[in-house]
Amino acid sequence: MVTESVIRNVLIRSMRNLTILFFYALVIVSCRKIPESSPSSSNLMVTGEPKLIPGHFWVAQFDFPEPMDYFQARTYAQALGPRWDLPSIKQAKVMMVYKDSLLEMNEDAYWIRLSSWSDQSSNNIGGSADILDLQNNEIRIAPIGANHSIRAIYR
Repeated sequence: MVTESVIRNVLIRSMRNLTILFFYALVIVSCRKIPESSPSSSNLMVTGEPKLIPGHFWVAQFDFPEPMDYFQARTYAQALGPRWDLPSIKQAKVMMVYKDSLLEMNEDAYWIRLSSWSDQSSNNIGGSADILDLQNNEIRIAPIGANHSIRAIYR
């Protein structure tokens, strides 16, 4: 028969283990800082001299040379190197606030990274994804096969 003290000891050990796990997770997340110096890339014609949005992330200096569909854009952005990608919705909203300091951005629409892997699967070819529409200063949905501009970010 299990006594109350045994149950209490098991609960205390479990809580201690959860606290330790939470602490390690916090340390790991806080260690992934945005570098203070400009990040490297495999394609300087695209990234140029990336611009740091203080406290947030780096933004490539230039757009990709040509507009692309979502899947091409995501593939090429990630090919720039580790931690390069399309911006998330949250990052796109930050870019909207700082768009005047990102001088090389045109008044076009830019692809935003889909939030989940299932959204990015080939099953979504007829689907849609978000874009950052700078002309109208909004985030809206566009067909995934449409061609839009790409501005990579380093996160």
